[in-house]
Amino acid sequence: RQSQSWQAQLAGVPERLSLPTDYPREAGRSRAARYLPIEISAQTTAQLQVLANRHQTTLFTVLIALYGTLLGRLANQSDVVIGSPVAGRTTEQADGLIGFFINTLALRVDSSGHPDLNTLMERVKGSVNHALTHQDLPFERLVEDLGVARSLSHTPVFQAMLAWQTQETASLSLGHLTIEPMPVALAQTKFDMTLSIAPEPDGAIRGVFEYDASLFNDSRVAQWATWFVRTLDQVEALGQTATPIDTLSLINQTERQQVLELFNRTQALELPLDAPSTAHTTLPELFEQQVTRTPEAIALVFGQNNLTYAELDARANQLARHLINLGIGPEQIVAIALPRSIEMVVALLGVLKSGAAYLPLDPDYPTARIAFMLTDSGASLVITQTCVIKEALEAAQKAGAALPMLELDDANTQSTLAKLDLAPVAQAERTSSLTPQNLAYLIYTSGSTGKPKGVTNTHRNVCSLAYDPSYCRIGPKDTLLQLASISFDATTFEVWGALLNGAKLGLAPAGQTDLVDIEQSIKKYQVTVLWLTAGLFSEAAKYQLSLFKGVRALIAGGDVLSVNAIRVLKNEHLDIEVINGYGPTETTTFALTHAISTQDLKRNNIPIGRSIQNTQIYILDASLNPLPVGVAGELYIAGAGLARGYLGRAGLT
Repeated sequence: RQSQSWQAQLAGVPERLSLPTDYPREAGRSRAARYLPIEISAQTTAQLQVLANRHQTTLFTVLIALYGTLLGRLANQSDVVIGSPVAGRTTEQADGLIGFFINTLALRVDSSGHPDLNTLMERVKGSVNHALTHQDLPFERLVEDLGVARSLSHTPVFQAMLAWQTQETASLSLGHLTIEPMPVALAQTKFDMTLSIAPEPDGAIRGVFEYDASLFNDSRVAQWATWFVRTLDQVEALGQTATPIDTLSLINQTERQQVLELFNRTQALELPLDAPSTAHTTLPELFEQQVTRTPEAIALVFGQNNLTYAELDARANQLARHLINLGIGPEQIVAIALPRSIEMVVALLGVLKSGAAYLPLDPDYPTARIAFMLTDSGASLVITQTCVIKEALEAAQKAGAALPMLELDDANTQSTLAKLDLAPVAQAERTSSLTPQNLAYLIYTSGSTGKPKGVTNTHRNVCSLAYDPSYCRIGPKDTLLQLASISFDATTFEVWGALLNGAKLGLAPAGQTDLVDIEQSIKKYQVTVLWLTAGLFSEAAKYQLSLFKGVRALIAGGDVLSVNAIRVLKNEHLDIEVINGYGPTETTTFALTHAISTQDLKRNNIPIGRSIQNTQIYILDASLNPLPVGVAGELYIAGAGLARGYLGRAGLT
């Protein structure tokens, strides 16, 4: 009966307490024990006793509740199990017997649903009462009955313990023998963390944290001890309100300023993102500044063809004027369905110069997906070539989308464009002025979580990402390779990272490319800055290492980077700079980057790094409280790269 009750009590608990560690959780680690003294003042202890009295329970129950709260916060878990030893002498007849009666209890601390302190206390009180009334079942039998998967890297059911010693520990005389307790420091620890404490005659509570030094360093545990005491000190105020327990603050004002402000001083003075709309902070304006600086420099190369910055600007101006004549302007969406080509880049720039935003469509995408994007976006126009997306266009029109088409390979269109002015398009020519807050492009998520969502990105977003980037030096001597699908947001970095900074943009062959094609393009264009997905990078490091010859900087991302692939690359190309680029579509390609160091090659994984310019990063708990360094939480991204939202889906935004 006790076994069945225990199984019900512990149903659904996490397999392991995922405390952040400093060293790998290896099965054969030393488990060396370290000890850190801890003291809870008499004043705080008195406040804890008041809380215990209010709930008609013990000081032990209060400490279990708050210890569990701290561990849950550290592990980013709302449900934790704590072990605790009991004497096992539940009958009067056992009091005088000599023998080992001790058993271990598994105490559940469930803080899910954001309970207040009083609600949590009642939950834990029930958990403790259950454990004490069902303490006869040996712990090893409980592990067996629960069917817990065993692991050499952690103990079953719980990995943290609280040992509460309430019996007298004074000296004892037995005839001629005087016996007194002495602290014993064991060489190895059984659990990740054990808090052993006892009340003292002066009203304080004292004891030690015993911890696995092969998992945690001394400074981390010292910080945890500080946070535990800080948590206990807030109990009196919290117990008087219905405020959720997870609003207990682990950090003081200094730590709060560090994670909220000091870590987020990323404003780039070169880009006045919040300046009036007259400032040169839109993509066309920044590009035109570069045209003025280097008009004769090569901007674009595709196969044997190339355009200078002045020539690219002129062709884009002509297309922009044609679009304006068709009634296209700011906040309208123009779909671009072109294979990788000079015309594709001209179209991207021309749409922006008209004031409109572009929707990039990969012609190789499935017909149904292209049709969905055309219909959902409400695009005003499609720039394409004959029959490239004919079936998708027909499907979208059947769904009710009115989609006029502009064919860039049509002789009549080219003739019309040739008659238009080559000069830059002035603000006065657009239907309204263009500002950094206007839409620059619309791009769709993969739909892996359901229906694909259209992410609306502004000029401010793209300028912040690509103009004079803090994470990768790009200048007129560089060449970037445009390799990604036009519908993948890495194209945003490739195209605008080159054209806003005076670099050359080399276009890989249209359609699908293999590693040999990529290497040939890199060699032909003398590419110095390269972006690859994490998966493609791993394949290249394994099968085509010569691909990276001459590349100065490699940015890889989109998934977890292989440490081994980076080791292989660095062994062959010592001087190449490898950057981990992390960020969802909703934050404009990259939000965090990390330049990989030699030290990183000793890790099991590569950090995603720190925020790029004009971006703020926060690690928050489930109640949106800022967390201190070394505590797991959720990543929140703010700043100039944060997209405007999901098109037509304000609730999801």
